[in-house]
Amino acid sequence: MVILVVIPSLTSYLFLREFCGELAAKGWEVHLATSWRSLGNYEEDQSRVTFHSIDFPRGMNPISHLKSARKLNNIVKDIKPDVVDVHFSAAAFTAALARRSHWPPTIATVQGLRFPLATGFQAKLLKFAECWSAKKLDNFIVLTQDDYDALKREGVERCALQGGYGFGCDLEKFDENNVSTADKERTKKEIGKGEGDVVFVFIGRLVAFKGFHLVVKAFLQVQSSNKNIKLLVCGEFDNLHPSGLTDDELSEFNKNENIISTGWTDRIERYLSVSDVVVFPSEREGVPVNLMEALSMGVPVITCDSRGCREVMNEGKNGIVLESRTVDAVAAAMLSMSTDEGLRNRYSRDALGFRGNFTRSHFVQEHISAVTGLSHSSGKSAQ
Repeated sequence: MVILVVIPSLTSYLFLREFCGELAAKGWEVHLATSWRSLGNYEEDQSRVTFHSIDFPRGMNPISHLKSARKLNNIVKDIKPDVVDVHFSAAAFTAALARRSHWPPTIATVQGLRFPLATGFQAKLLKFAECWSAKKLDNFIVLTQDDYDALKREGVERCALQGGYGFGCDLEKFDENNVSTADKERTKKEIGKGEGDVVFVFIGRLVAFKGFHLVVKAFLQVQSSNKNIKLLVCGEFDNLHPSGLTDDELSEFNKNENIISTGWTDRIERYLSVSDVVVFPSEREGVPVNLMEALSMGVPVITCDSRGCREVMNEGKNGIVLESRTVDAVAAAMLSMSTDEGLRNRYSRDALGFRGNFTRSHFVQEHISAVTGLSHSSGKSAQ
């Protein structure tokens, strides 16, 4: 059996590496089409996965999508896959544009629909693109009940709700016991964590819809009364989305000695091992991997009652779920967490007790069943 996996960016392969490896071990010929300049850490995977480069566009530029669609269609013609497996909304739209009569069964998994949460003209454009894509493909999988209901309201019949928690996470990597004492001490020194300091951490793109600006403003507010807190920021700015901070606030962010910015990093587990609380008041997610990684290491979370975020919070047993997405609400939660070690410890214990639910193996096995079932429906048999 031959499968073509399609993702808009190579960085997302981190979540699909185990899935692709499992299929290869079962005897599938695995191809991956994605945007990349260098395989970097994934060069070793070329023995089991064939990589194809496509410059997938970000956003809804139709000309760029058409260019990517033509290249994707050529790859399908060349390798003749038995199943095309697409991930993320932008790649699903490109695949829907590219699909022709010679294509095999095609499945898409979208980590979070955008149209149900958009407004105005953007909502209409996104609704057309996402619903049209869903109707053009053989199966369209979403991660939350909210998204499933939204598709059904728009008359999308071939859609499904994935079980479990999205991609899940790598429980072996995100295990506090697997970060050495030496690495923890080096990381504490790197961020300047002293005895009695409480470290809050934001993980993700530094954009307003993920709540970056709320975290920075709330931290500055709490810091005025609590000098023993630090803010660790792991992520990069995004030219397509505003940060939510003014120029003056960005200046304060850059010069504040208790705000440590790492940029993009592949050492999240080390930073989490010395952090006390993750703050992530995002207004929309699929099922956020960063929160599952934090909770798997026993780091409690402050987040919002928003799609995706609420799903991983175990009814608020592993952190604070804010009903109000404001600076004052985030600041109040940060102040409570910073001054109450017992509260942090209770949330941490509950998070560790729930971590088994986040194992990536649940996603791998369920998604293998999905693509195998799709290949069977085309009259072919999987190995």
